[in-house]
Parts: sequence; C-alpha cells; structure tokens
Amino acid sequence: GLGDVYKRQIELPAAKSIWASPDRKADGFYDHYHSVCLVSESSMLLSIKDLRAAASRGAIEFLFVHPMSVSGNLAPIAALRQIGIVPGPADVRFTYSHSESIRMLTDDEPGKNRVAFVWDDAAGNSPSLESGVRELKFPELNELSIPHDAIVAQPDFRFVNEFRKLFSD
Repeated sequence: GLGDVYKRQIELPAAKSIWASPDRKADGFYDHYHSVCLVSESSMLLSIKDLRAAASRGAIEFLFVHPMSVSGNLAPIAALRQIGIVPGPADVRFTYSHSESIRMLTDDEPGKNRVAFVWDDAAGNSPSLESGVRELKFPELNELSIPHDAIVAQPDFRFVNEFRKLFSD
C-alpha cells in the first residue's frame, strides 16, 4: 500500500452558466460537477434520438476537450455508449479547451453536425459563450456526477508539512 496519504478535494463556488443544474447554482461550494452536451442553436439535433440517428449516418463531429478530461471526454464517452453510440476516430476532434469546443459549435462543417461535451460551468466566466449555443438534453450524461480535482501527497513528499498546513480544516 501507499501507507498514509494526505488528500484534499477541491471545492468550487456555485456555477454561473445557464447549462448548470439548479442545485449547482445554489449558494455554497461544490466538490462535484457535471458534463453537458451542447449543439449550435441552429442545429437540427433536438433529442438524443436525433443524435443517435445522425451518428449512425456518420453525420456528427464529436468535439471532446482532451483524451483525459473527465467532463470533456471520459464521462461523455461512457454516456454515449449507454445509448449505443461509439464514435470512431474519424468522427472525433479534440479541441484541448472547453471554450474552444463551445466556439466551434457555431461553425459547423458542411455535412456534419458538431456536438460538444464540456463541464457544466464552462461559460461561467464568459457568458458570451452561451450565445448561439444550446444544451441537448442527455439524461444518461446528466446522471453522472464528477468529483472535482483532488490533491494527494504521500508522507515522504518533500513539502508534506506545508501541504498539511495549507489543507488542514
């Protein structure tokens, strides 16, 4: 085993984005968040049924943030698999930025509908990102609660005493 491990979960203030659920917008601090599925306001995709049909025709470009992003890739992939969608490499683009994924929604590729997956407060500090974009309701995705980042240190970490002081309750 690792022996004693010191850890602390990061908590963030209430979400501001229109895509965050009401419970995430209430005053307080949160140790979890959610991923949301977004499309252009003008997208013909109105439901998960539409998404499934378009994906089966190869007519979707899935915008994921990063291969290791939980809200921007891992949780969405799990939810997509639950509804029978397994995006192939030709259907996926990594943007490496939540805000870039949102921006790209308003610039559809011909013959493809872009669908982006970002964390639920991705536009919290930039409300202008919400313009021209809407959430595609995706119950399987909304049910997945994602823990915020955690910081972990082993007892032999060089700065463990400072770490302990910083994160003591």
